[in-house]
Amino acid sequence: MALCHSLRCEHSVTPLGVDEPNPLLEWHIESEQAGFLQTAYRIQAALSKEVLEQERDLTWDTGEVESWHTFDIPYEGLPIASAQRYFWRVASRNQDGIWTPWSKTSWWETGLLRTEDWHAKFIEPGKEDGVGAERPAPYFRAVFDIDQPIKSARAYVSCHGIYELSLNGAPVGDAVFAPGYTNYPDRLQYQTYDVTEFVRSGGNAVGMIVGDGWYRGRLGITSQRDTYGTVLGALLHLDILHTDGTHTVVATGEDWKYAFGPIRNSDLKDGETYDARLEFDGWDIFGFDDSDWKPAQVAEHRLGTLVASSAPPVRRKERFRPINITKCSHDTFLLDFGQNIAGRVRFRITGPRGTRVRIRHGETLDQNGRLSLKHLQPTAPGLPKLRQEDLYILKGDDSEEYEPRFTYHGFRYAEVSGWPSDILVADSFEAIAIRTDFERTGYFRCSDPDLNRLYRNILWSMRGNSVDIPTDCPTRERSGWTADAHLFAATATYAYDTRTFYEKWLSDLYSDQHPDGLVPDTIPDPGGARANAVSRITDGSSGWGDAAVIIPWILYSQTGDHRILERQYRSMKNWVDYGKKRLSRTGWSHRMNPVERLNASRMHREPYILDSGYHWGEWLRPGERKSVPLTMGKNILLDDRSESVAATAYLAHSADLLSRIANILDVPDDARRYSELFDHIRKAYSEEFIRDGRMNPDDQSVYVRTLAFSLAPDALRPMLAKRLNELVEHGGYHPDTGFLSTAYLLEALNDAGFADTAYRLLKTDTYPSWLHQIRNGATTIWESWDGIDSKGQAHFSHNHTALGSIGRWFFESIAGIKVDATKDDPTVFRIAPALGGGLTYAAATYHSPFGIVRTRWDLMEDRSARLLVSIPPNTRAEISFPTQDRDTITESGFPVHGRKDILPIRREETRSDYLVVSGTYVFEWPHERK
Repeated sequence: MALCHSLRCEHSVTPLGVDEPNPLLEWHIESEQAGFLQTAYRIQAALSKEVLEQERDLTWDTGEVESWHTFDIPYEGLPIASAQRYFWRVASRNQDGIWTPWSKTSWWETGLLRTEDWHAKFIEPGKEDGVGAERPAPYFRAVFDIDQPIKSARAYVSCHGIYELSLNGAPVGDAVFAPGYTNYPDRLQYQTYDVTEFVRSGGNAVGMIVGDGWYRGRLGITSQRDTYGTVLGALLHLDILHTDGTHTVVATGEDWKYAFGPIRNSDLKDGETYDARLEFDGWDIFGFDDSDWKPAQVAEHRLGTLVASSAPPVRRKERFRPINITKCSHDTFLLDFGQNIAGRVRFRITGPRGTRVRIRHGETLDQNGRLSLKHLQPTAPGLPKLRQEDLYILKGDDSEEYEPRFTYHGFRYAEVSGWPSDILVADSFEAIAIRTDFERTGYFRCSDPDLNRLYRNILWSMRGNSVDIPTDCPTRERSGWTADAHLFAATATYAYDTRTFYEKWLSDLYSDQHPDGLVPDTIPDPGGARANAVSRITDGSSGWGDAAVIIPWILYSQTGDHRILERQYRSMKNWVDYGKKRLSRTGWSHRMNPVERLNASRMHREPYILDSGYHWGEWLRPGERKSVPLTMGKNILLDDRSESVAATAYLAHSADLLSRIANILDVPDDARRYSELFDHIRKAYSEEFIRDGRMNPDDQSVYVRTLAFSLAPDALRPMLAKRLNELVEHGGYHPDTGFLSTAYLLEALNDAGFADTAYRLLKTDTYPSWLHQIRNGATTIWESWDGIDSKGQAHFSHNHTALGSIGRWFFESIAGIKVDATKDDPTVFRIAPALGGGLTYAAATYHSPFGIVRTRWDLMEDRSARLLVSIPPNTRAEISFPTQDRDTITESGFPVHGRKDILPIRREETRSDYLVVSGTYVFEWPHERK
């Protein structure tokens, strides 16, 4: 049970819009909190406020705990019960030994913790119903009477599919696509709703609609159906507590009925067909005539796999009106909503009964200005085409409104055909973005509008690829590709509170991981439920499965919470051990080649070079038009080992991280073993891939990984960094990297002292580059550098996160905010902005788990630089200034020399570093604009 400390710094930020912060942030901190450091805390919990205040019959009392930690304190009190509310409070002691008053009382509530707490059974339609060309969504209903006063009511709900719940005609909750996507055979989520306001005395009715969702809809690269089952089902446990302490339980079972209604098809990828003529008004209200509905069938499904939802729900979020409407024919219109999103279209319409209105959704237009899905269609023969199409059949009322329930699409444009008028009004349509409803934590803005637009595009790609799981794209596959997830995770953590989102996904990674340690390429793994030939060949790629280690490390680095490492430790070990076993194998061409067999030097190195198995490799460097079939053929049939440099680098990186994690978790034998593994791989990597101070192959991506993962001898690092800088310069300041190294490219240059090169690379606007995408109208990040080629043709997805993984650099280097909670110490922030790039200012605000940290730097007209920094209570920060002359640095107009709250800690050739306590600071020093 995670508890939040009451003294975290909670300043408000007023953004200019949904994406950008106000550059003139309020810079203040309460004087009594400046310099605050907690030295101890005490937490108490009880079953009521009154008992808590009287300090009797407590369920938990920590006593005085010596600690600076202020959140993620695990509950260690009396055993907790199901469906129970607990009240708690906290007090803390500062560095002067003074205790705060008790905080305001807060509470948490438990769900159903044991299988036997569930009174419900799964219900389904009849075995032959809803199976055929049409796959209609079943409507389930039941009625019940309440004859006693109600104190509270809770609904615990899940299904096979995705559901909507209603009580007495009112929708319950605002989430969509619940219960979410997990590895259903092992983990099926349920949601808890407070429905006290919906239940009334007398007759009541409860209803559920269930759509295909991920359970039996099209999934993954092959768009296979019925992955987890062929029949949809509902599960509901409604617990009503009366004022006298008794309970009434309403649960799915034999007394429920079902029918099929207007939703004739509902597929997340294909779209939804809705026939309004088949609506039954009032179906979820008491008194509705359900005499022609059929009895629901009770199904025997395990309830032991049920787990409570822990991540934020998926909700309907931002809305857009068309910014342009083009009439294509008498009944066909093309709508441009101005932003590429994951979502759906809602519209109002009037027309004759039986009129069929079709809406197709897409990211791009063809060269004739018509909607095109050509660039998203599968390249392998025999696979279903991507449709992204909704069909609405009018019932003929004066005015009708429609929004699909159980589908979403990736689109900027919508083609409306069959419209019953030669005029279409923009106000009749709106596009609704659908995404996981994270809490926004990070805001960035600078003086360059292009970089602001780029960061906005990065955020929109994150939003479009966060529909309950981290996906590759919201169109073609919508799969939880592991590489995309770990490459973008650090960027994501600065933008939104994504911790529970990734923790949920990592639970499925662990669940889907094979006994030998192999991690499937996509999580959840539809191949685990029904394997296909593609996944069985490609699963376990290095650089992809390393998400098992890298994401837990990122989450720990941002929070200092050991529990994520503890939960995933076995999974991390299994993955690295799986890679280690593959080191002893080689491809068939190496084994059969007599020259290779006689090469003693190679035989000595080979056990620590990963050149066996399938690997996706760097993936989509500029100019590459990779496809799965061609890559598989090259990698397997031709036994091509060209990806071994990337595969070996990532195995080394995971071994290195795992050795550090083992140290943190106090597992010394593992720490030593994985440290030795890293050292062996590092030595072999250097011998195999470094020649006369250059990498082999001599391209940007190899240098980036080598530097980022510390794979070269320390003496060679400056030489390799210089060569990387040369390659970028000789390439006209264009990136030559793909998925696996782009995330580290700017960081590698900046850390080696080439920040100016990193900025020029970032601000180049010709192909290939990030700003080239913006010059071509992109509102999200493309999957490949040539998302639109020189002929105007679209390629690959136009809504991907991988190339947007540089968003982390905007915070850590441009604004200069970096969080490092890997040390058990309040010094969790490093402030080191990279001044330059033609920028005159940059500002960022980050609502970290430790409190709100802010920076803003300006290059002044008087050849000086000003840095404003706000550090939250109970933390400290290292601040690095790009000058060696300490005597020239001032804070609020006074020299920093001699200050007790600003302590010098190191001086390097071009920088001076200080340690500061919490508070707000205004630093200045001489600095020439570049």
